[in-house]
Amino acid sequence: MPKNDERKSVRCSFCGKHQEQVARIIAGPGAYICNECVHLCMSILDDTYDPEEQAGPDIPDVIPTPREIRDVLDQYIIGQEDAKIALSVAVYNHYKRIYFGGGEDVELQKSNILLMGPTGCGKTLFAQTLARILKVPFAIADATTLTEAGYVGDDVENILLRLVQAADYDLLVVPGGTCNVDRIRVNEDAITLAQEFAHEGKPIAAICHGAWLLVNAGLVAGKTAAPCRYIAADIENAGGHYVDEQLHVDDANGFKLITSRKPADLDYFVGAIKDALK
Repeated sequence: MPKNDERKSVRCSFCGKHQEQVARIIAGPGAYICNECVHLCMSILDDTYDPEEQAGPDIPDVIPTPREIRDVLDQYIIGQEDAKIALSVAVYNHYKRIYFGGGEDVELQKSNILLMGPTGCGKTLFAQTLARILKVPFAIADATTLTEAGYVGDDVENILLRLVQAADYDLLVVPGGTCNVDRIRVNEDAITLAQEFAHEGKPIAAICHGAWLLVNAGLVAGKTAAPCRYIAADIENAGGHYVDEQLHVDDANGFKLITSRKPADLDYFVGAIKDALK
């Protein structure tokens, strides 16, 4: 009797149906799921599955060989043959490790590069040329400010912002929250970055308190926005118009501004971002 009572008490943790009401129930750690709920979950995943979103990074058909990398370096740099060889091999191994990895019996070690030498010997030119070959952003930072600050504070953030500026992205997303935005909105590099995106006509998306940065950057005047209600007065005082909507897209003043109020509006917010990037 106890065993039968125990079997009858088994219910699907999702729909609540008894074991005898469904074809099969699968047990998990402290929970059960029936075959009907499994099929429902599979149909939901099939409907929302996007192969392009699930795809990993594009893998190039051919990785430039060390010889080919060195040939490009020869076009810009005279001499420094040993450095060219070392850099060419290190870059080749780096990309081979990222895209293809090693075999079961072979492990490719990570290649770290340290360029040392007196002023004018070509360290910066080497780095700039490699960035051009690899089509990656390049930014120069002064390490003295980092050592003085102890790797904390705004200095590291400024370097990341320079990399973002160099990368020439298609859209700027300003995060929500209060603490993060409080720091970002008084950061001169962040303000400049937002202004550059607007002046170039690139879309800017801000959720929750994120529109604070745009207030400090002078970008909300003449725009309609739908951030969280707590900064509605800031939007109005900066010459903008506040609306209480799940999503608002404004195309005034030469750039698209996408705003939403809170995490519950994320589906609308992300959907508008995708539309802006088409």
